[in-house]
Amino acid sequence: MSNQKLNDKQKALFEEWVKKDQELEASFPPLKGQQLSTRKVLPKRKLLEEYKKKIREAADEHS
Repeated sequence: MSNQKLNDKQKALFEEWVKKDQELEASFPPLKGQQLSTRKVLPKRKLLEEYKKKIREAADEHS
């Protein structure tokens, strides 16, 4: 796999993660004022770790 193909694959995975993260964010009801939702933290972190792993695997396949 060429570096350009690797970059394209990793960029596609990143864009997919951004889209899913935005969907997850939208699935939580808005809170008033400056309130923070701790319910968002675990699912968002899990999603991030999943995509970090996928991007690393793409790099490992390249090498």
